[in-house]
Amino acid sequence: MKKGTPDKGYPSSCFMKKERTSVSQNCVSGTYHCLSFRMDSSISVLLFGITRDLTGQSAVSVSLQENASVADLLEQLHQQFPALTGIRSLLIAVNGEYAETDQVLSPTDEIALIPPVSGG
Repeated sequence: MKKGTPDKGYPSSCFMKKERTSVSQNCVSGTYHCLSFRMDSSISVLLFGITRDLTGQSAVSVSLQENASVADLLEQLHQQFPALTGIRSLLIAVNGEYAETDQVLSPTDEIALIPPVSGG
């Protein structure tokens, strides 16, 4: 099936648009079913202070499933950068505001890891 073009015998809802789509045929009735799914999307995460030092980068790109939460992001970051697990009071800012771990993320969100700070 070519992107954006109809294939013979498939319903128009099976055409590929922004989402990746595949088609399967039901062997019993001979009807077609569309199986639509979204690919993982990447989200950019800004790093500051010790998080930048531990990763060696000022920003990283993380692949997340659709409807991923801040907790999912943290889990993925800990897998990619195990040294981050040692930071106990790491905060996440989403679009300039501190976020709870159950907040759902969007690929367009601006994410920042806020490490603990000290000084006077």
